[in-house]
Amino acid sequence: MVMVTFVIEFDRTDKRYNAGDTVNCKLHVTVHEHFKARSLSLRFVGKAYTQWSKSRSLRSYAVYKGKEEYFRDYQFFFGSLNGPAEDIKPGKNVYTASFKLPTNLPSSLAHPYGCIRYTARAKYEVAWDFNFKSAEEFYVTSVVDLNDQPDLKNCVKEVSKKNYNYCCSSCCAAGSIYLITILPKSGWLLKQPITIDVIVDNKSKLNIRIIKVKLREKLTFMTKEPKPDTKTNIKTIAKYSFDTVVPQFQDKLFQIQFDSNPCQEWKILNNCSIINCEYYIESYAFVNSCRTPTINSTKIVLGTIPFQNEENGTSPVKIELKEEMMVKEIPIPIIINEPIPEESIELSPTLSIGSNINWSADLGEIPDVQVEMSQLSFLDDPPVALPTDTDPAMSSS
Repeated sequence: MVMVTFVIEFDRTDKRYNAGDTVNCKLHVTVHEHFKARSLSLRFVGKAYTQWSKSRSLRSYAVYKGKEEYFRDYQFFFGSLNGPAEDIKPGKNVYTASFKLPTNLPSSLAHPYGCIRYTARAKYEVAWDFNFKSAEEFYVTSVVDLNDQPDLKNCVKEVSKKNYNYCCSSCCAAGSIYLITILPKSGWLLKQPITIDVIVDNKSKLNIRIIKVKLREKLTFMTKEPKPDTKTNIKTIAKYSFDTVVPQFQDKLFQIQFDSNPCQEWKILNNCSIINCEYYIESYAFVNSCRTPTINSTKIVLGTIPFQNEENGTSPVKIELKEEMMVKEIPIPIIINEPIPEESIELSPTLSIGSNINWSADLGEIPDVQVEMSQLSFLDDPPVALPTDTDPAMSSS
């Protein structure tokens, strides 16, 4: 028979708090049999740890660990650590406790390679016997003010260039492909739609057949004992795929919007030195299956407090393409009336692409670009298996 039953009740049913909030809870204790205890306490703990193993030989392996603690707060309802024992009689009692969370906490995280965990732990310290203990986890979201980093409000332009050849010899040059990713800003609120312009400038004698744009999450885990080591897990949160042709010496503009997925757990791991999380936009231009694509990667930052003077933390979907955003070889785009080619998207039967663009040397005003938005398809990533002696491949395309 169980001698003691603990129930920890939080003031929020979902047990979710922001960094800096006050956690209020009640401890319901039911004692079924008489015993002696030195103290009854409730302890609030916040910590992060990483751990995995690597094989050293056929019969041995090494365990790599990392750990850091953010807070540890004790609240005693009677007695003290290593104090005199007192008689505990059967019955029911309710105790209240509160704790103010620090403002610089990272968000909660659970992963096979590590975790960031916040718990409330109740304990009867029993004299000359095993202690009675119980723990209940609550969840914390880090608070990030985008105004603390003013540069995140600036427009972002990333340009990548790849030279192609007809064969392995460099004397048979086919030309270059430019891939340009433009964002109105690099700082975004959690669950805020992210708008992107992707410009493909094909200055080669090859046809570009597929354009892909992905929203990616990169988790990096680090250990400190017995020596520093790292593990990386990359997954695709959402993606567009444009099965369309960009002919030789032509250009196209694609406008994309990644809408928020209510099921996605966004991770803000500021002030954590052993686990890091990054989000970035990755664009690809594929010529054919035999050649490596042109790749462009743009990092973004997620926050919880919007920029000042930004209504509801939103940005207009349409992005004004300025002359300084373009590479030198690309003049300003001018829209011509041509039929929109058919296209398809992965995991979705309907999708529209951007209009054809004819690049002109005229440096006049940039006309409005009318682009139909496509439907976003989210990926359901399979569960990650626990690490074994042989490291699993944690990256997903």
